[in-house]
Amino acid sequence: MTLKEAAMWLGQHEKKVRRAIEIGVQLPKSEDTVKLKATKRRGAKGSFEIDEEDLEAFVRRFEEQEPGRHPPVAVLRALAVEARHKCGICQESLPLQYHHLIEWSKLKHHDPQHMLAVCGGCHSKIAAGIIDERAQLDYKAILVRQGSQPDSKNSLFSPLSRFTWEDIRDIIQALDDGNHVADALDLESSQYDFTEIDLSEKNRINGLSEEYFEIMRQYHEPSFGRVREFLSSPVNAAHKDKYFNVVDDLRTVLASKAEEFPHFDDVLVAIRENLFRDHPELREVRRHVNMLLSYMYVNCDIGRKAS
Repeated sequence: MTLKEAAMWLGQHEKKVRRAIEIGVQLPKSEDTVKLKATKRRGAKGSFEIDEEDLEAFVRRFEEQEPGRHPPVAVLRALAVEARHKCGICQESLPLQYHHLIEWSKLKHHDPQHMLAVCGGCHSKIAAGIIDERAQLDYKAILVRQGSQPDSKNSLFSPLSRFTWEDIRDIIQALDDGNHVADALDLESSQYDFTEIDLSEKNRINGLSEEYFEIMRQYHEPSFGRVREFLSSPVNAAHKDKYFNVVDDLRTVLASKAEEFPHFDDVLVAIRENLFRDHPELREVRRHVNMLLSYMYVNCDIGRKAS
């Protein structure tokens, strides 16, 4: 790579990178001097060619002494490509910085799935709390969605608006924040009446496997009563409306794509993965997500009731 490219990945001015090659720079703690290995390019005065492996080795020396500040070049490139070399928030073509969506103090990582390419101005707004954590995750979800190529499962839900996923997110967060679900997941204090419908027949019609249904029965069913109480409470009227809007969207799509998905296990997995793609923060409460989808199915809100 050229001197200019190396400067971009290091987030430094070309003069500083040239100095690192010719003179070296001091490490922040040990104060040892390290040089960036490079070769002079023939026929180009003052120009250098830098091998990516040598750049990585140079970056690692600083990362050892300042953990979290120097992601690998491959990670930086992946984030820049994801954002199309523009700020992932304001979309301006400015020099990029790389923000950890999950704070380094909470999780020491350089995982591009949990990082965001941003300009210096937006990075400062994040630090000041002007762009909060929820907004950061939404911006990341937009980039992921724009760059993803739909596969057979994700294409099932391509007609759905992003607000469908946001509505599910809001319901899950309301359930979680209100502890309507957490207690029931640990204690079998709320039972649901499985005798209301012939679930074995519904499972056959929808192609739901015995294994998946057993997971519903054993791990999700104890919370169904609490969900029903939540949706029935007058104070949760807004969330109830969101719930039935989501159900209506899902019914419409499932009805138009039924022949493509003969096994309902795949439908539930596709719903979950689309939701996590747009709102990765919900992976932390994924058992709530799984439970709510199971409730929708068993309550006959989604899935065919008759042949």
